[in-house]
Amino acid sequence: MNREEFDKNMRKFYPFSLAPFEYNGYLTKGALRIKTVAVGLGLNNKVVSQAIKRKADALLVHNAPESLNDGGYYARIRRIAIDRGLSIYRLHLPLDFAPGGLIDVLCDLLGFTGSPARLFYQGLSIIGGVYTIETNLSFIEVLKRIKRIHPRTMRIAGARKSFYRRIGITTGDGCKPEFLLQLRPDAFICGLLNQESERIAKDLGITIIEATSYATENEPLKLIASSMARVFPFVRISFIDLKDSIANVPFAKGGELY
Repeated sequence: MNREEFDKNMRKFYPFSLAPFEYNGYLTKGALRIKTVAVGLGLNNKVVSQAIKRKADALLVHNAPESLNDGGYYARIRRIAIDRGLSIYRLHLPLDFAPGGLIDVLCDLLGFTGSPARLFYQGLSIIGGVYTIETNLSFIEVLKRIKRIHPRTMRIAGARKSFYRRIGITTGDGCKPEFLLQLRPDAFICGLLNQESERIAKDLGITIIEATSYATENEPLKLIASSMARVFPFVRISFIDLKDSIANVPFAKGGELY
């Protein structure tokens, strides 16, 4: 497969039109032929080093800046990639939103059948930024579902309810205040929460469950990488798992460390 064919296939399976307000595609261009593709959740020195060590021609990353020309940290990564002939390919929100994408696969891992919601975001109508579930689960039953993806930490914000009949699910930093206001679910499962969403959730009686970006995105991405290996049998797909460095520090009621 050549670089253009790889790009064409990514656009086919994860249409860039799902998120027209951001850049997706090559951040660097290396070898014309792509025989090995490394897949990783985020862009840093370690994931680039691993891709080079595995002799990858292209590195597909989900979380990366839209440009590596900032003259600082990412510019150094860009130079290393160019020197080693490594193409770095950014595939962000289309990979989240698309059928068979991260949010869809996350729903499957949690034991749900989700439906992509239509939302207004940044002045545009988008589909798939949140998937919604119709169910009837207790708070404990919802937490048990989330434990299936093994988050290292879990935070709860907003209100609590006895039963949850409508749940919104997204990956990473997808807990947007405007999504809560538009959907008004009983619970909202995400990777990261923020203060504005927490305040709005209290007003609207929504429970936000933060299950970490790593848990909500890495396991789905690992499965997607496996499916890519089946779709592209003549290309070697190598998944890079850098693990999660987040840890929970327990405190006593008085504020002292345990």
